[in-house]
Amino acid sequence: MIKDALDRLSAGQFAVSYGLFRQAVLTSPRQAVAWFGLSQASARLPTAADKAFAFAERALLTLDGHERSRLQAEVFRNFGQLLQQRPSHAHRPSAKTCFQQAVIIAPSLSSAMLAFAATGAPTDRRKWLGRALKSAPSRSNSWEVAGELGRNGGDISAAKKCYRRALILTPSAYHSQTFLGIAQKSLGDLITSTTTLQRAVIMAPSYLPACTTLGRNYLLQRDFKRGWEFFEAEWRHHNTRPDAIGHDLPLWTGVPIPNGQLLLWSDDQIGDEVLFANLLPALRKHVGSLTVAVDRRIVPYLAAALPAVEFIAKTDQQRLRQAAKTASAGYRLEFIGRFLLDDATQLPPPQALLKSTPIMPPERKRPRVGLSFHSINPTIGDYKSIHLTTLSPLLSLPGIDWVNLQYGDHEQEIASTAKALGIHIEQNPDADQIQHLDEFLKRLATIDLVISIPNTTVHLAGAMGIETWVMLPRGPGQSWFWFDDGEQASWYPKTRLFRQKTPLQWDPVVTAVRDAMVDRLP
Repeated sequence: MIKDALDRLSAGQFAVSYGLFRQAVLTSPRQAVAWFGLSQASARLPTAADKAFAFAERALLTLDGHERSRLQAEVFRNFGQLLQQRPSHAHRPSAKTCFQQAVIIAPSLSSAMLAFAATGAPTDRRKWLGRALKSAPSRSNSWEVAGELGRNGGDISAAKKCYRRALILTPSAYHSQTFLGIAQKSLGDLITSTTTLQRAVIMAPSYLPACTTLGRNYLLQRDFKRGWEFFEAEWRHHNTRPDAIGHDLPLWTGVPIPNGQLLLWSDDQIGDEVLFANLLPALRKHVGSLTVAVDRRIVPYLAAALPAVEFIAKTDQQRLRQAAKTASAGYRLEFIGRFLLDDATQLPPPQALLKSTPIMPPERKRPRVGLSFHSINPTIGDYKSIHLTTLSPLLSLPGIDWVNLQYGDHEQEIASTAKALGIHIEQNPDADQIQHLDEFLKRLATIDLVISIPNTTVHLAGAMGIETWVMLPRGPGQSWFWFDDGEQASWYPKTRLFRQKTPLQWDPVVTAVRDAMVDRLP
């Protein structure tokens, strides 16, 4: 029975193997291999995944000195992988300890070496990665994992070589094909990345990472028709909606509902909500009434700008539930362009939607230039952010009153940079768009020019019609709505784009911004 179960597991028949392993442990509860197989099978079944950890623990408890060393190593490796997926308790070992134990028991087990490499310091990572690849040079999975370690460690070029090696060994490895496309995009090669991801989607049409990344690539190139189709794949697959709305509200199909109500909801931050609000006037023509759930802080500003649209706070569960009951259909705000943008000619004209009464600063003769340089986005924030010292050539220009518009606690970095350059940067702790949006907008209205990386500050300044210069990253930090070319933003007036040519290289961008500032100064 166990041999049959292991064969079924290897063949990807997880439900069948799960049933066979359950029978095996009921018959002989002291068989470690049966508990190990049960853990492996359950981890791959959505209905049983929460039991995988308990089964892995049981496999460890039933191991004895007579078990074959490779099985012991596999059990420890499996347990370590499960530990990485959920918080550990004090009495449990760390994932790294489990991987290390697996390598000690079976020094030739390449999967254990790769897992151990992923948890080690950079020097150890290289050593164990090399050993793993030497141990199993013909396993495409080893090269794929090596590529992931390289990509996560920032060595994208090395990762790309590993993915190519994996594809030579297994041309149908759609994971490696997808990761190769992502690596190519990270290196700034958008065209090649798109071609690679097209092949990945042909290999595995339902593989969501390939679909969504390909969708972003198409949108970056203004290929809206294909872009929306792939970009929405993950959301449509999971069919996620706010709990207050429920799944009985049908998704809008784009067919006009002149006598019906359309409900939109947002899963993004304030900046993106402000940007996509540009599409609402065109959308309003297709429906009887339009209700949009956004961040509560931006509700009064968008309501004043677009009185024909009802805005509600997405945290107001009662109003959201009521709107869902009366709505004919619903959709996510971030994807509404699917029904409005077939090509770049249909982009709405840039407009300044937001207005605020400025807090007048003391009388001045020099331009007030606001500065923002950091993003807290958990996925791409590091690629978008820039160290303040990198802006030194710009900050050293005379005749400018610099104003900090950066949210979060960056006081020490700002103070040390200002001291080193012998300049003053105005601080306004109460004007933080995260904590005090009203005060921030009033302060923002006093600024002559905003220079920022693409974060919430840019969207707010651009939507207020303030002259704004955006320092755009290339590669992983690119958001599709800035597109891949052009010097003027498509969404906001008076918004100029300064683009990286090479990912992570900010110096040429800073030089270009500095030169533009020199031309702008009297």
